[in-house]
Amino acid sequence: MSCSVVGWAVGASNTVVRTDDGGQTWYWQRTGLADDIIWNGVSFYNSSIGWVVSETGEIAKTMDGGVSWSLQHSVPSTPLTSVLALSSSAAMASGYYGTVLKTLDGATWAPTSAAPTNQNLHGLSFPSADVGWAAGEYETIVHTTDGGETWSLQLSDDSFTGTLNAIKVVARDGSWYGWAIGDEGVLLQTVDGVTWQRKSGCGDLYSHYDLALDGDAMFSVGQAYGVCYTLDGGITFATEEAPTYGQALFGVDWLDVEGADLIGVGDRGQIVTYSFVGSGWTTMYVDGVLQSAVEWGRFASGVWTFVHLEYNSSFTDDIAFMSRYSQNSGFLK
Repeated sequence: MSCSVVGWAVGASNTVVRTDDGGQTWYWQRTGLADDIIWNGVSFYNSSIGWVVSETGEIAKTMDGGVSWSLQHSVPSTPLTSVLALSSSAAMASGYYGTVLKTLDGATWAPTSAAPTNQNLHGLSFPSADVGWAAGEYETIVHTTDGGETWSLQLSDDSFTGTLNAIKVVARDGSWYGWAIGDEGVLLQTVDGVTWQRKSGCGDLYSHYDLALDGDAMFSVGQAYGVCYTLDGGITFATEEAPTYGQALFGVDWLDVEGADLIGVGDRGQIVTYSFVGSGWTTMYVDGVLQSAVEWGRFASGVWTFVHLEYNSSFTDDIAFMSRYSQNSGFLK
């Protein structure tokens, strides 16, 4: 099978890996920066231009698809958690202490106006260049309608000791629709972009780390069960255990290629893909890596498959987040 979906995954120990065939195979890319860097986020605008952000405050950019990288920003005292490429020259990054950074020239970074919180921010979502949200500790959600020039506080709960780890909002029916997910089983849904409603889905022991959103379907990955999902806009939820040896998945996204619909990354360098077409549970070995398959209710049967990176129990590097680009349709959001 040939596939034109290009993607990247990043994580601990200066890990940057790329696929050119929709996740079937992966290869390492070198940033030229310190080996102990933990990359927390990656985002590409097209198949050439992208950014990564780190636990120690670095921002690096590539203009050749990851062949070479240049360091653009470094503030070790302010860990950065996520990044979004908005255009070939504009991007935003979030981090600790209410930090939101922005570049408009693709090279220099500066803080946006102060967000109305000093909590650590872990997720960003900008469905347009001007309208966006950031989410983080203590169920904090902040919102901007002018590209970060001003921010308003939509939600904060000092009694919540966990963190919102991801947020995704999309335009829908003339309004905004999205989810924010986090520790201790927290699932928050908005149908207007202003108010957030708590949903009871996968139990308090489940920590959600990332989500993929498509219409009424929302899939999250994390710890405990591996995958929590709703297919009906949050009316009902189900869980499935991904074949990750009990390790957490930190990132998930739509892959939308033949043979694989979702892709997840996580602990010990694991990269798994999910197909809505399969034969229930299956076990296989590739390069000594245990493969598994899982059936997901509505889809009749489905297959999870490990891919590349020579997974083994002694490999401790985590992969955190992904970005991918389709040469046919641009970036798949």
